[in-house]
Amino acid sequence: MLRAVGAKARWIVDDSRQQDLSSLVECLRCGVLFFSEPFSSSELQTMYQNYRNDEYLRRRRRFEPWYTKKINDSIGHSTSTLDHRRAHLEDVLAEVVQRGMAQSPRRVLDVGGDEGQFIPNLSTIEMKAVLEVSEVRRDADVVSVKDWQDASKCSPDLIMMCHVLEHTSEARELVQSAVECLAVSGLL
Repeated sequence: MLRAVGAKARWIVDDSRQQDLSSLVECLRCGVLFFSEPFSSSELQTMYQNYRNDEYLRRRRRFEPWYTKKINDSIGHSTSTLDHRRAHLEDVLAEVVQRGMAQSPRRVLDVGGDEGQFIPNLSTIEMKAVLEVSEVRRDADVVSVKDWQDASKCSPDLIMMCHVLEHTSEARELVQSAVECLAVSGLL
């Protein structure tokens, strides 16, 4: 049996003296594992406000001195890791297309996709967009969308949510929003 207990990072919570312990629990209906004390909306706002900039680094280092600028700057920017992640996704998409399950994507939306660096390099892609709550600077060829209504206007036929659901307390709602935004016969 898998067991885990954790506390919210002190640099995120509203009151740094807060010691809410969170247990890993399992949904008896679907088997999904989740922590019993999810982040509140205001805690998520604190976590992602000015994400990875100097203020974020200062706030985080106050409680996690080991979290250096080098670590902060390397997250999502390792060339070999990016190449590996994109190649894997390109292989998965190629198999889906080969089996006739979908067409190669033309309009891609990466939810929580940082600067857009995780979007695969496919010749069929005409539009790259990112729905990101942080204020990071996007790649020049990436459209920044601010909400699901804005994302729907992009009419994505591929929506990526890589390493996102574990960061929200409303995963089901996030997936439902993506499904509603996705073009007919699109891929999530």
